[in-house]
Amino acid sequence: MKSKIILVSVVTALSLPVLAGFAASVKAADGQDIMDQLQGLWRSTDDPKVVLEFRGNAKAEHYDGEKDKFIGVAMMNDCEAAGGRTDPNGEYLVEVGEDMCWHVAKVGGKRLELIYMARGNTLHYKRIGGGRVGPVGHAARMGHQSRNLKSAVTNWGNGKAYMFYDTEYLRFDIHADKVDGGYPKLTTTGTWPGLSFETIDAAVNWGNGKGYLFSGNRYVRYDIKTDRADRGYPKRINTDTWPGLPFTTIDAAVNWGNGKAYFFSGTQYARYNIRKDRMDQGYPKQINSNTWPGLPFDTIDAVVNWGNGKAYLFSGDQYVRYDIKADRADGGYPKQVNDKTWPGMPW
Repeated sequence: MKSKIILVSVVTALSLPVLAGFAASVKAADGQDIMDQLQGLWRSTDDPKVVLEFRGNAKAEHYDGEKDKFIGVAMMNDCEAAGGRTDPNGEYLVEVGEDMCWHVAKVGGKRLELIYMARGNTLHYKRIGGGRVGPVGHAARMGHQSRNLKSAVTNWGNGKAYMFYDTEYLRFDIHADKVDGGYPKLTTTGTWPGLSFETIDAAVNWGNGKGYLFSGNRYVRYDIKTDRADRGYPKRINTDTWPGLPFTTIDAAVNWGNGKAYFFSGTQYARYNIRKDRMDQGYPKQINSNTWPGLPFDTIDAVVNWGNGKAYLFSGDQYVRYDIKADRADGGYPKQVNDKTWPGMPW
């Protein structure tokens, strides 16, 4: 039985014209509307039972599978709970008709930070499954999203790589350098026998015939040869199941091919000793150009070892190619993730 929480993601047609009147054309640093970047699902990393959902100009907060109603929101440059302070960038998220607001401290890639102005505490969220890019127009308000963010990529070791986005996945032929025909497909127990998730945050081939698939604060071990999840899963991501690992959610994971694996979460990463089955000392460390020479990102959404001495690291709608032996990003990157750089990519 699937344990994925199914969330209501439709705002009634009657409410759309009303909510549309509250939309603000507030621009983020990269030129996108802040409201646009908020669209989709966000799981709290402070309390994984909490899931925020943004649809058009409405927000709902679901808890432990219980679906909450949608409330109109708008981006404003002032907030009563902020003591009369204003933000010229209009980064206050305000519930329409309510005395509640949050300052959008950070939104991008897979991370969201909201400061609840009434108390001043910071709330942290991780995007579930992927993201969206593009204006919040009529199609977006009706539940349609343009998609180009990858949530997980793994090399299965048989000449194929699997890329997951939201509730879909595709198979990529490494030698032919293109997506195989017949994809994308839905991530279900029919396509991934025994899997209890519909969205995958991270995936890694452990190199021993097993792969690990992560979703939220849980994971499964997958048998590559028999093509099904092992019994006894899912399990929680913690220091009991992954000794020394400081994270309870995983954004990306990769087997570096030298007995080490890397786990990425937020702006940090950890190196894991596969043989000893524990995290190496001195971690976690920050993701930056000092720890990963030439890397222009401070968060990683997906990473894959291509098996030819190169690895690919994705962040948002961009990626870099990394030379494992030289330990630095190759020149000419980052590049955009699209069907030209990744032939056949439908997202």
